[in-house]
Amino acid sequence: MVAMIMLRTVHRDIARYNQTNADDAQEEFGWKLVHGDVFRPPKHGMLLSVFLGSGSQLFCMCSVTLVFACLGFLSPANRGALMTCAIVLYIFFGVIAGYVAARIYKNLSPLILLRPNKSLYPLQTSVHRYMSVHSTFRSLSTIKHFCYRQCKNPADQTNICNAATKMTDTVEKILAKRIVFAVFFVCNLIMWVYGSSAAIPFSTLIALLSLWLGISIPLTFVGAFFGFKKRPIEHPVRTNQIPRQVPEQTCYTKPVPGMLMGGILPFGSLGKCDGQDYHWWWRSFLTSGFTAVYLFLYCMHYFTAKLAISGFISTVLYFSYSFIMVFIFFLVTVFYADSSASIMILAKKLNEKHPISKDQRRLLLQPEFVH
Repeated sequence: MVAMIMLRTVHRDIARYNQTNADDAQEEFGWKLVHGDVFRPPKHGMLLSVFLGSGSQLFCMCSVTLVFACLGFLSPANRGALMTCAIVLYIFFGVIAGYVAARIYKNLSPLILLRPNKSLYPLQTSVHRYMSVHSTFRSLSTIKHFCYRQCKNPADQTNICNAATKMTDTVEKILAKRIVFAVFFVCNLIMWVYGSSAAIPFSTLIALLSLWLGISIPLTFVGAFFGFKKRPIEHPVRTNQIPRQVPEQTCYTKPVPGMLMGGILPFGSLGKCDGQDYHWWWRSFLTSGFTAVYLFLYCMHYFTAKLAISGFISTVLYFSYSFIMVFIFFLVTVFYADSSASIMILAKKLNEKHPISKDQRRLLLQPEFVH
């Protein structure tokens, strides 16, 4: 209902802005003043894309696991069935993480693959040599060579494969897999030291690591490859050549107070744009994910008020597993609730009603409109 109201409210303004210059719209006020800057790419777009890609992977894993559990495929009598299903789905949904991250990053930086750019991707650097240096498993190398052969244009071969490899390395190095595995390994090491029967055997850890490196990473590369091959989403309005100066913001529109009130005041990004501050990308991301901080505070309250745990190992395990749960909840929340997805969907639907002309599309592809 909110989306329909927003569509009916702004689609006429969008059509008018595409026909007029920015100097002719100075009589507007509020968020309408930043219509030429609202789709300006944010800083650290790669990191933002990777966070959303990992969140999409976890969101799909949780959704499918819950569906299987509700349908009765995961019986409570079979211990470990739920966890096994979640791990298998998480590994195979790596293709979704790569695709979403590459799709969003290409939309934030549309010049990355639309034409050869020697400053970004030197054509004299061979993709085969890059793959021979950075490939860990033969399966990943084989998939890279297969994707390399799918590109007919030599420039696309270098650009797309290098970009997909960079996105894959970023997804695997920064986010959930390494953080969760590190915390889990430390907890398991503590249980080994104390001789706990709940410790996972070393062979099981090696098997999980092999599944991650041998299956999840190649699937992430496949998703990133096809995500970069898709055309970027076209915004319904032009981006101004010169960024607008952001006026002085009030206390409640600044980042930290906004994140603290993120769970209380929804649609915070709309209020941010109404204050003529178009830097909404990271703000909407952190505001929606700040709910995880409240969840961790509740875990601390539950530990002190409800539980009677006094041992060191039990305390470490409780807070370690709570951190893993909160971190996963953070990634799922920012993917589901990040308002950038809603705004992109709105832009796509508006673009279907009011297509961008060839001259406007040519302007969007100029470097000064992207950076």
